[in-house]
Amino acid sequence: MFPLTLEKNSNYQNLYIMDFYNISKDYSIQHLSNKLPQLIKNNFSQESYLTILDAPKVIPTAFTKNPNLENGIIINGKYLLADNFIIVTFAAYDVDTWDKQASRTYSCDVNDEECVEKAFLACITEDVIPLFCSYYDCLGECNGETKIDCLGQCAGNAINDCMGICNGKSKVDCKDECNGRALEDNCGECDYTIENDCENDCNGIWGGDAFINVCGECVEGNTGLNISHGMDCLGNCAGDSFVDCNGECNGLAFINDCNVCVGGNTGNIITLGFDCGGACFGDSFLDQCGVCNGDNSSCADCKGIPNGNAIADNCGNCDHSESNDCMQDCNGDWGGNAYLNTCFVCVEGNTGLQAKNGMDCDGVCWGNAKVDDCGICNGNNVCDKENIIDNNIIINKDVKTFFHQNSNSKVFFKNSSGRKNNSTKGQSTLNLYNIVDNLKDELYSVNIGDFQEIYESNSVLLKIPITYSINRNFMNNFKYARESNNQDNVIYKFPNSEIDISEDFEKYLSSMKYQLVPVLFFSDMNDNILFMMIDSWKGNYNFTFKDSENIIIKNKFKTLFSITPGESSLQFNFDKAPINNEYKFSLANDKYKELGYMFVKFFNEHSLESDIYHYIINNN
Repeated sequence: MFPLTLEKNSNYQNLYIMDFYNISKDYSIQHLSNKLPQLIKNNFSQESYLTILDAPKVIPTAFTKNPNLENGIIINGKYLLADNFIIVTFAAYDVDTWDKQASRTYSCDVNDEECVEKAFLACITEDVIPLFCSYYDCLGECNGETKIDCLGQCAGNAINDCMGICNGKSKVDCKDECNGRALEDNCGECDYTIENDCENDCNGIWGGDAFINVCGECVEGNTGLNISHGMDCLGNCAGDSFVDCNGECNGLAFINDCNVCVGGNTGNIITLGFDCGGACFGDSFLDQCGVCNGDNSSCADCKGIPNGNAIADNCGNCDHSESNDCMQDCNGDWGGNAYLNTCFVCVEGNTGLQAKNGMDCDGVCWGNAKVDDCGICNGNNVCDKENIIDNNIIINKDVKTFFHQNSNSKVFFKNSSGRKNNSTKGQSTLNLYNIVDNLKDELYSVNIGDFQEIYESNSVLLKIPITYSINRNFMNNFKYARESNNQDNVIYKFPNSEIDISEDFEKYLSSMKYQLVPVLFFSDMNDNILFMMIDSWKGNYNFTFKDSENIIIKNKFKTLFSITPGESSLQFNFDKAPINNEYKFSLANDKYKELGYMFVKFFNEHSLESDIYHYIINNN
């Protein structure tokens, strides 16, 4: 074993240890890496003058002050195997200054594990532990309390008496007088007489205050019993009345299985303390649906909200309103796009039928007109150069297609003045259908007034005045009908005996599916629609096409027209007074710069979503 090197003796509190480094990397001695610092823990952890702590693997000479290491010593050790000897060396460093305080090296035979352990503990005891001691007692114990007596014996019992004589018999009395006669009684009173010495109370306490009460019980003082001990709650000695857990004499409260005072006048239900699974102070709980340990799903609505009122419609759309629930189209599909065309045929959507199904080439429902070989409706198969043949399909460039007939056709009816009817009943019916078909394009006149532009910080406020009125030219279609005219409105009546309308068409009129709403289109100079404004009394729609978010909904327009089917006649009602609406809205400056022009078109309200969709697809 090599000699001790002790450089500095100081008072430390913390001893930091870490694994020893196996220099030779020999696996047969690898266990010493952890075993050597563990020996320090096992043998010195019980010492009160130091605290043993684990430290990270550090190189003391390469580190500055570490905030996690303070007021202590850190042991940095290593070992190797050479010529069948295990050589162990370590050094102890001050963690604040990194000054070396001690170091030691020793060696043992590789097969002598006992030598390795005992030598290591001896080195730690001699070199490291003294760094934590401010002094040693006469037995050599660090910070020990063993002293030398007056006879010079370590741990001896000899002491000087009050006269200064070693092992003398003189004593100090309770008044600090050497060889005095004052005595201290059992209550700590010091005097020269025994007559006033304190006495034992009934609890065996000298000078105590305990006494025997009327029930013969030792109470008060240090007994822990009050004066009424031995009495029941009514004051009777050995009585059987009792105080319940709520503090009431002869009360009905009791401690349940969860050790909770319940019942009686406690105000607590008897199951207080139990969870919904019956366990005392358990973790089970009632979810918002009242189910024990539930997940709130048993009463959740379609949005997953417990006790919520959201409902999924037939299209799977989940919300809180029934007003926007999807509808069945004429094909029976919920949320479908199929609709009844002017021939009352269910088309588009999932029907597999095109929009004009039921019409002949002349736009007449269930008509007899056919396209000839030249592509001309009702042609005579005489083709000229104005017709273009493309992939065996003949197209006439001058043909225009209407729903029923030319929009300038008139309806002729018999009337009370005796004018002659210039068409058959069937033709009059077709002309009536034609009027209804042309409502969308001919019913209303639109007058767009001068814009007002109000420039704000980052936007422009637009005010657009628009006047809606009944188109006077459209009224010419009714010149031969019976007319009722007053200051506010005009009514035209067509006798049912002179027309032959279908039951479906009458239902169409009764449900007011002919009613129109204006749509204001705002486009750039390249004819791209930037956004739309729908003026409708409905208020909400379900648009599914691209950019449907660029839609503004207003509720200013009031219809000026209605059709009333009756038992004797079909009545058309027109309001004379125009509607003057002003549309106000703000646009961001960059959006307003893109704006080129606007125009107004009318669409059937009942099929607004699909009609606008098809209009945008076909025109944008």
